[in-house]
Amino acid sequence: MARQRAIEEAMQICHDFQDSVNAILEWLPDAENALDSLEPISDDYETISEQIQELLQLSYFMADQNTAVEQVCTLGAIREETGPALSEEENSRYKEMKERYRELWNKIGARQDELNARQEALDAEDDLSNFDITEWKKRFLRWMDGNHERIIDLFRKFDVNKDGTLSHQEFKDGIMQAGIPTPRSCFPIIIRNLIGMTVETSTTGSSRLL
Repeated sequence: MARQRAIEEAMQICHDFQDSVNAILEWLPDAENALDSLEPISDDYETISEQIQELLQLSYFMADQNTAVEQVCTLGAIREETGPALSEEENSRYKEMKERYRELWNKIGARQDELNARQEALDAEDDLSNFDITEWKKRFLRWMDGNHERIIDLFRKFDVNKDGTLSHQEFKDGIMQAGIPTPRSCFPIIIRNLIGMTVETSTTGSSRLL
């Protein structure tokens, strides 16, 4: 009786495994075609936002399939450990399913990275085109007043190695860590305008910027 039950359970595992692999291989081509049919990444900001949403829809669909794929992998692991062993055809289709599923996720991730990078580049271009160093200095001073900071204290905090000179990186890191509103792409302009600025401090005599 127990032997018969074990045989029936093994047959059910085989049947479930085969059906699940076949089901995934049936919808995978549609998902692959959906990704391949997406338009090349645009140079228009609004279009990129739409393309990000399009990709998100595909990502949501793929995420919904994760449970089914994980169940197939669990069944595959059970068969590898307890049998019955996968036939050559079953192993081939199982391997194909895993590789295509992984590759599809990799392509989705790569496109998302490209979209984000292009959107950030356009943001940087927009920031640069609208950046006014005079206005930034005014905002910087207002921020200092609002936070009861003095420039000599800020310079002392930014000067991590305490050598009396702020490197470009120390200045950028200090501004960002302090939370002073500044577009990253505009730091070159700010630095060019502040190079050589000297502030008297009580600890080093003077602190030279950059």
